Amino acid sequence: MGHSLQLTVVAEGVETAGQLQFLRDHGCDEVQGALHRRCDGPRRMLAFMSRQATAPA
Repeated sequence: MGHSLQLTVVAEGVETAGQLQFLRDHGCDEVQGALHRRCDGPRRMLAFMSRQATAPA
């Protein structure tokens, strides 16, 4: 349906190679999820946000 509306189709929560293959076979444009990168914990996220807030523009 997304493609018929000229939209980019993005799948979230992709965790297995089988899910990725299914999405590729069905024309999904982009994916995100633990298959590509696990979520950072709260400490790493706060450290990242701190660095971004103090980085020169």
